[in-house]
Formats: sequence, structure tokens, C-alpha cells
Amino acid sequence: MRQRLTNPRRRLNSGTFVTDTVAGAAGGCHLRSDSSRISLDGLWDMWLGPCDDALAGHPCERTINLPANWWLQGVDHSGKATFARNFNVPASASNPTSDKASNKTNNTLWRLRFEGVDYYCRVWLDGELLGSHEGYFEPFWFDMAGLKAGPHRLVVEVDSPHEPWGSVWHMHKTLLKGVLGHHDARPGAGWSRDGQARNSGGIWAPVTLEAWPDQVMIDSVVVRASPSGADHADVDLCGTLCVAVAADTAPSAATVNLALTGPNDCGRMSVDVALPSASSDAGLSDTGLSDAESSSSESSGLASTATVEFESSARLPLADRWTTWCRGQPMLYDAQVTVTANKPDTDTSSVLAAYKLRTGVRSCSVDDSYRWYLNGEEIWIRGTNYIGTYWPTEYTEKRMRQDLELIRDAGINQVRVHAHVVVPKFYEIADELGLTIWQDFPLQWGYTDDPTFHREAHRQMKAMIRLLGSHPSIVAWCCHNESPWDAPWMADEFGGTFDPDHNRRLDKDLEAIARAADPSRYVHRNSGTGDSHHYAGWYFGHWQDFASRPGGPFVTEYGSLAPPDVATLREIIPAEAHAYDSAEARRVWAFHDFQHKETKQHIKVLPSDGLERYVAAAQAYQANLIQVATESFRRGKARQPGGLPADGGPLITGVHHFMAVEGWEALTWAVIDHNRNPKPGYHALSRAMAPLLVCAELLDKAERPAPRPRANRVIILRYWLINDLAQPLPEAMLLWSVRPIADPTQPDPASPEDAAPDEAPPPDEAPTTLAQGSLPVAGASADSAMIIDQSQLRAPCGWHRVELRLTAANHQEPLATNHLDFEVRR
Repeated sequence: MRQRLTNPRRRLNSGTFVTDTVAGAAGGCHLRSDSSRISLDGLWDMWLGPCDDALAGHPCERTINLPANWWLQGVDHSGKATFARNFNVPASASNPTSDKASNKTNNTLWRLRFEGVDYYCRVWLDGELLGSHEGYFEPFWFDMAGLKAGPHRLVVEVDSPHEPWGSVWHMHKTLLKGVLGHHDARPGAGWSRDGQARNSGGIWAPVTLEAWPDQVMIDSVVVRASPSGADHADVDLCGTLCVAVAADTAPSAATVNLALTGPNDCGRMSVDVALPSASSDAGLSDTGLSDAESSSSESSGLASTATVEFESSARLPLADRWTTWCRGQPMLYDAQVTVTANKPDTDTSSVLAAYKLRTGVRSCSVDDSYRWYLNGEEIWIRGTNYIGTYWPTEYTEKRMRQDLELIRDAGINQVRVHAHVVVPKFYEIADELGLTIWQDFPLQWGYTDDPTFHREAHRQMKAMIRLLGSHPSIVAWCCHNESPWDAPWMADEFGGTFDPDHNRRLDKDLEAIARAADPSRYVHRNSGTGDSHHYAGWYFGHWQDFASRPGGPFVTEYGSLAPPDVATLREIIPAEAHAYDSAEARRVWAFHDFQHKETKQHIKVLPSDGLERYVAAAQAYQANLIQVATESFRRGKARQPGGLPADGGPLITGVHHFMAVEGWEALTWAVIDHNRNPKPGYHALSRAMAPLLVCAELLDKAERPAPRPRANRVIILRYWLINDLAQPLPEAMLLWSVRPIADPTQPDPASPEDAAPDEAPPPDEAPTTLAQGSLPVAGASADSAMIIDQSQLRAPCGWHRVELRLTAANHQEPLATNHLDFEVRR
């Protein structure tokens, strides 16, 4: 057991207290029924500029409904903005108990809590500065004691600036905002002067004032549990308490209790902690204040607060295991943390504070070959990258659940939260759905190497781990995405020179901090180093290159750009730019992330050729590339732990497709548009990511990959079965056929835009079958990849579809289906 007392709060002349190092909540909820909460959400006054007018009481420029990123409220602004509102503390909440004879005052612990502000902010209460904060994803708060009943005025100055072009933005950024501040799929795209458009600034999450009459509050809690044998778990409990140290009635000691309750079993543990008092050394003995300041503070009647850290470990009888949706049930435990203290001269105890969260028992590790193990069993990663929005207020529970269910339904078992941090509810939903999370720290491309920035990054890394550390779904922390020290292409993009040490020390230190803060999870220094970002068929090479499984063993980005359907595209791009026939029209398309060079090179159809033709060609290209790449990578799965792939080719241990959803009205690599309508690429990804996958590989006569065969030459179809399930497959039968289809790259005016992409034609229009057959499938072991058999045929020019159906041996029960479209050239 470890316990440490700290006092990170300085008393200001106002007698209030600020937090130098602010802790984040663990994503749970407080349970105390006797705490009073005042929501400060709603209509606020707003000034575009610094705080002077608000503090002086001048009329506001406008009103705004908070919480919200200001762009979502119709305010296109970067830099400083000030918000203010009045509120009332009822006497029933403050409950003043001043005793003039004994000179005692009420010492109820008050907390003004902000769930999220982007990016810098300063906060005043009744004209007195409470303190400041930096960052966008981290909850923070200001603690006070003895707040009076009656009217109060809160003023918050928020600064979310654009960073100077050239000298700072792109390669020496100073704001830890990840993709919210710089990304090639956000408004304006990644490398243009418009790339910081539609700023994400604002008070984007709720603001609450809470009163705690027992003078003790839980700051943060992290509960981590890993299996120990079949029916026990090693549980780590750590966190911090906030204590009103000068309160007359504050206890001197307390016990932090943890109760874990699951569907089948439960466990309990506790740790005793000493609490500081007004006379203890852990109080305000080292404030650094002058005598005059101390007198002013003491006369205000507000008591100080201190932080108490606690930590304990225990082995508990917990048998339920959390796992992915495709390997079993993601079993969760309800974790209730209570802080209790003995009542003087009695054997009874009272609950001072309580907190509730959910967690799970699981282990996850990654070896030097990038093989992943969940609960001691090797697991092949079928992943995708996720950026749900570029304005965090839009992360509603409904949207996040919809996104994660669409991702799960596509066969995905891991989500990479790409270079940003989502609200804790997102990870709660992932816990429930059985999706593992690779969590990026919000560093995207280049940042300054100024020591002050490094120190702030260190602080925010610890805050992210503290905020999210209880979630069993999170299995990896990643410190940076495409850091410049290992991305020579970045210098060419920006017109500068490559510095092999740019941000190298930053990433090395962040990795060490993450490993020390959370030894239970895999920590990756930089995505793009060790893992692979392979954009064959888009930024280089050809989509056919994926047939050789490049970039292994672990590929965390691949894909191509595609627009939404024609009707949605017409809504996104203004009518005057639809023709794509002028420099201004091209600028509009580029602002919405369209990439002219790559589209012309690979898709070979531009919007100027007609929107219908462009959409059909681009969507078909994306779907084809995704399916070919994903199925090729999956054929690199090892047959047995430690074994080679079935064909002796490169070993692949997992992939992350780029990316799942569009975060705004754009044309990106996503397979689901901003309205959450799937593109054809989503259906291709779903087929290729099925846990039980049957697929066909096209080979030439020498059995080399031939994704685009020549007319009337022998085509070899090699049939594969990839089983990512934890159970073996009984004997089965593969039914296959090949038939000609219409060119999918051409628009079909007779078909509605929302027609199901795999819908079969009417029976009287069924095309001629070129070849068909059936093959017996020997029982496939769990977690295996195997070649079923192969067949040969010749096909004329044009497009064809291989249809596959895996059934039980009695031909009645369908186990898996798939199809592959391919073009035969002259």
C-alpha cells in the first residue's frame, strides 16, 4: 500500500484556491445523495475577445448556448472569447453555520468543475481569479470551501488560437490538439493555409458547481484488473482524494473501499489513508504567501484543500473475463469506491464520498513481432481508425454508440482512436460492445521542441492515462502519430529540410512516462515506426501491390479516398463548384479534402467528368482496394502460434484500415459518410473483416498474384479459409461460382442511389455462370488460416464476380459468404 499527501493548491488574495496540476476524472459518476449540484449549462453571455469587458460589466456582444464548440453555434472565430453567466447558490446548498462566538465558519467543500474546454482558459468568480488551465480533453476543477449562499458571477476566458503559418504551423505546433488542429481530413485539409479553419474552441462540455458537506471528495479513481489463474484476478486500485484540511469537522483518517460485483462473483479490498488537518504539515505550511496575503485569505473565511493519493493491490476471487465480442462475452464488473471514516467515540462509520465505474478483468500484451495476446491467447487484430468529429461537443452518446455498432458490425475487433481523445462515455460503450481500443495521444505530425511544451505534454499524457485507465477496452497507448523524426516525406510536403531528431526526445520521454504510469498496457512510441502506414494505390504504387502483403507485420493505416453518394455530394459542394471547371471550384473541393492529384492518377475520373461518373468510379475503386488489401493481409495470418502463413509469404499480425467515419462534410478515406450512411467500401470492409472469412485469391499460371488477369489466359482461383474465432470449425463445404457482372465503376442510372450494393438481380435477368463447383473443407482449427483448394478457368474481357458460400457439411447451414469482383483486361 502506498499513500502520499500533496498540496498543489495556492491561495490567492481572494481566498480561493487553484490547482497547479489538475487531475481528470475516471469516467465514472459520484453517488453521494447529499451533495448539491448546480448545473451551469445553458445561455451564457459572450464577447469575442479578452475578458476586460466581461469583468467590467459591459453589455455582451451576443449570447451562446453552452456547452458547445463555438463553431457549432455559428461563431467562426479563433483566438480569445469570453463567456459569463450569473448563478445563485441557495441557502439549502451552502447551509452556512457561522458561529461568531467560537469564530467558526461553514467549511463545506465546493468544486467548480469543467468537463472540457478548448484550449487555454482563465476563470474568475465574483471578479477574483480562480486559476487557469491548458488542454482540450481533460476535465479540470477549482476547489473552494465555505462558498456563501446568494448570487455569484462566473467569467471564463477561452483562447483557442490559430497557430502562425510557416513558423509554427505545420511543423512546430504548440497546441496539444492532435487532429483537431492539424489533419488531412479536417476542414481545409492538412497542408493548406485553410487547414485550421472552423476552429474547435469553446466550453464544449458541461460546467457544474458541487457542494460536499463532509469535506472529502474523490478526485480520481483507476481500477485495473488482470487474470491470475482461472478464477482470481490481481486488482490495482489508485486515485486521489480532495480534503478541506481546515474544516472543523473533517476526519483525520479514512478508509477507501472497493467493491467489485460481476454476473457470477464479487471481491472487496480497502486501503487506510491519513487525512490532513489544519494543524498538519500537509496543510498550507508551505504556501509561499506573504503575511499580508495570508491575513487576507484567512479573513475571507475560506478553508484550504489538499490532495491525498492512495494506492493498493490485492488478489481477489474474480473469474469473469472481459474479451472481444467475437471471442466470447465482454464481462464487466461494477466497481463502487467509497470513502468511510469512523465516528468519534462509536464503532460505526459514515460514508464521506462514493464513486461508481465499470471495469473488466483481462490481460493484453504485444511481443517483439507485433503478435497480440488477449488473456494469454493470440488474437489477430482486425482494426480501423476512428475520428468521429472535429468538434467534441458532437460526441453524443447516440452518435458514439451508432459509430461503434457500425464498426463492430463490420467485423472489427480494434478501434484506433486516431490522434485525439474522446469523452469517457465512448470508452464505456467500447467496454460494453467488446471492442479493443488503441488510444493515441493527441500529437499529429510536428511540434515544437521547446522544454515548456515538452513538460505540458508530459502532464497531459499522465492526465489521459488517469482519465481512461479503468477501461478494459483500452489495450494500447500510442504517444505520437507520424512524428517528424521518422517521416522524411513531411519535409518535402512542407518545403523544408528533414531533421532526424525533431520530436525524437519528446516521444522517447512520453513512452517512458506512459510505461511508468501504466505498466499493464502496451505502449507504442510513434505510429509509423515499427507499425506501417502503407498507402499503395493512393500516395504511391498501385492497388495491386497489396497482393504481396506489403508493410507487415502490423499495418495501422491503408486505404483510399471516396466521396459519399451523389445526392449527399451535391449538398456538400456548392452548386457553382459542381462542374469542377475553375480554380475557385477546385479550391472549394480541396477545402472538403478532395485530392486532385491522387484521384486523377488512380481513379482516372474527376468531378469534371460528371458527378455520377466520378462517384461510381471512386466508390468502386475504394471498395476494390479495401477488399483486396484486407483479404491479402488476412492471408498472412499464422496457422499456429509460432508457425508460418499457409502460403509461406509475409507474416501479418493485424491491420487498421483508414478510416471508419467522416468527421464532417467531406470526401475522405472513410467508408461511412458524415450522415452515417455506409459507402460501398463499408460493405467490402465488412466482408473482408468477417471473423470467419472465406475468400478467393487470383493467381496466374505460375501461381503468382494476378489481381487483374488477361483475357482468355488461365486464371487460378485459390480459395482460403481464415478462422479468427476461438473455436474450431467442423467439416464444411465451399460452393463457388463465377459469373459476368456490369462494370461497377460506371454509374447505373436505372438503379436508385440507395440500392443495396449486393442485391441479386431478378431471376429472369440472372447472368450466365462461367464456372461453378464445390469443395470439401476439412475442419479448421481455432485461430488459423488455411488454403482450401484451387480451381482454374478462362474468362473474357470485362468484369466478373466470384461468389463464395461456406456451408455446413449438410449444405443447409450457411457459415460464411463473400464475393470478389475482378476485371479481365485484353
